[in-house]
Amino acid sequence: MRIVKLNVALIIMSVLVLACGNAVAQNIDTTASATGSIGGFGVPHTATYGQTITIPLGSSNITKFGFRMESVPSTVAFRGEIYAWDSVNNRATGSALYESALAQTTGPTSQIVTFTPGSPVPVTAGQQYVLFVSSARDQTGHAGGGNFAITTSSIYSGGSFVFQNGGADPSAWTTQNWNSVGTHDAGFIAEFDAAPVPTLSQWALIVLGLLLSLFALIQLRRSRPTPA
Repeated sequence: MRIVKLNVALIIMSVLVLACGNAVAQNIDTTASATGSIGGFGVPHTATYGQTITIPLGSSNITKFGFRMESVPSTVAFRGEIYAWDSVNNRATGSALYESALAQTTGPTSQIVTFTPGSPVPVTAGQQYVLFVSSARDQTGHAGGGNFAITTSSIYSGGSFVFQNGGADPSAWTTQNWNSVGTHDAGFIAEFDAAPVPTLSQWALIVLGLLLSLFALIQLRRSRPTPA
């Protein structure tokens, strides 16, 4: 009997571990709410458009990001970038955490251009980063410009749309202040590794499991023979 009750307790604790390990992705997607637009991104001057974000609690990697471009022609070449964000000086800081290969749109139509790193990009929960696209490294041989989708008000509390008129100068990302448009957000997506944070239903399972484990241990103690 003692062995059976002990096995029951172990099974319940295993369920708790699995419940806590279940992942809940906290992705961001403002593309459907981005009914405004801003231009013109491209070549030569307004080379950099982006969005600052705050990493959700429990997440430790960025797995994908992208922006909704409205009328950027395929003659514009750009790269997706991830940097840490200096909120005091309003600029990117440090070295690139990720830089994509050369990218272009399929033409001047509304489309979401995404970037998926070959391996997840490590980040720190609660810290701010900037996701952006820039033509600064690839202006030679390219031309044109177009619009990005933005929201008409702030719908994402963890950051905002930012841009920089740095031309063909990537060093400006970390040496010069970026600009913003009020509290608007870009039409963007950001996906993270799943966060090991229990949902409400998982918390209920955890509490139930703890109560059952306590009950099993009490019963185990009561089943012990009384000393003569």
